Amino acid sequence: MGSVFMAVLVVAVLVWLIAPGARRSPPEGDGIEPVDEAELDVAETEVRDLDVHQRPEEGFEGDDWGPGVGKR
Repeated sequence: MGSVFMAVLVVAVLVWLIAPGARRSPPEGDGIEPVDEAELDVAETEVRDLDVHQRPEEGFEGDDWGPGVGKR
C-alpha cells in the first residue's frame, strides 16, 4: 500500500513540474502600479511634521481614512 502511495506521489510531482504554464511569467505591466512620488512625498512630510506629543484623539490631517470616508 505504501509503495502505491509513493508511486502516485512521484507521478503527481512530475506532472506538476512538467505541466504547461507551471513556470509562466506574468504579462508585462500587469497588476503593479508605478509609485506616485508626489503623493509619497506629501505623506512623508505629513508624518515628519507630526508633533512628538500628538494624541490620537486630537486628530491630524490624514487620520480620517478607511471604508465609507468621503473625499475632502
